[in-house]
Amino acid sequence: MRIRRAQAVDATQHVCGRAVRIAGGLLCALAAGACVATGETTGSIGGARGITVAIESIDGPPYPVVRKITQDLAAQASARRIVVVEHGKEAAYRLRGYLATHATPSGISIAWAWDVYDSAQHRVFRLRGEDRTAGSGQSWLTVDDQTLLRIVNASLDQLAGFLAPGPSTAAQAAQL
Repeated sequence: MRIRRAQAVDATQHVCGRAVRIAGGLLCALAAGACVATGETTGSIGGARGITVAIESIDGPPYPVVRKITQDLAAQASARRIVVVEHGKEAAYRLRGYLATHATPSGISIAWAWDVYDSAQHRVFRLRGEDRTAGSGQSWLTVDDQTLLRIVNASLDQLAGFLAPGPSTAAQAAQL
């Protein structure tokens, strides 16, 4: 039986997309394997030990970049005492990420945003920013690990600020 090239490409994209979601979930599970979630939903960053976050999706970059971002998020969140749990598991917050590259005269700019959802699936905050790196074109292949780590750290800084109680939390929520 002959399969047209377009059908083969569609089938490959479907299988790859599913593999990305499964692999992302597995990476989160492995990264969080040594952590214990207590289910707390509030507290300062110093007491954020039990604040659980699940990465629902990351749209934009290819799989190797998604994998790197997922690994960096789990490692850096753990260092900040935020627990990253496997996709689909109970979590106080869920993250959906969006990243896009565009060419600039000096290289590549990466715009990023994370929507933060509470356990009731209401969007409660948006993390956002932009980072630049040397390179040409709009290719993810030219984005280095240090740039991705800067994006992850900036994202987690904003998330930690949102999670910390106090007057700034109400002001940040008003940004929505």
